[in-house]
Amino acid sequence: GVAMARTVEIIKKLGEDGFDLDAFIRQISDTSDRRLHIVDVYTEWCGPCMAMVPQFRALQTSVDQFEERCTVTQVARGLNPAYKERFPLTSKPRFLFYQEGE
Repeated sequence: GVAMARTVEIIKKLGEDGFDLDAFIRQISDTSDRRLHIVDVYTEWCGPCMAMVPQFRALQTSVDQFEERCTVTQVARGLNPAYKERFPLTSKPRFLFYQEGE
């Protein structure tokens, strides 16, 4: 058979696969990490938020070396106390961008 190139799962979800709040904070705070960290702050009932997932997958296949250049993390608003305090409940997608710890 022909081996298919496996697409790497680029979207991490806070709270899944051992990726906890501490690991997330370490990732976005790493001053030596030159990748762009895209953070999608969402609520489960936000339809437009959920609609962004296919867009990230499209970016992954269309941007050269996406995995080496970017990370994408979905963070439920309620899982990060800082985001829960900072952002009101809304049905609009909200994105944060971090690079080299800022």
